Amino acid sequence: MYSARLVKGRTYDVKGCRFRYQEEQPISREIYRYVKENPCFEVKETRRKMAKARGRMNEDADHA
Repeated sequence: MYSARLVKGRTYDVKGCRFRYQEEQPISREIYRYVKENPCFEVKETRRKMAKARGRMNEDADHA
């Protein structure tokens, strides 16, 4: 999962997705690739699913 926030400018449209200044929103991988090098944006990659899976693996190892 990815999210982006516009840090320069008032609004910015990317492939049908409208960003407003300082409003973080979830984005697709395609949009992430497009805006990650753009200095007008701050982007994040959230690995929530992987973190949950690792947590379960650690719990299983503790019970073994």
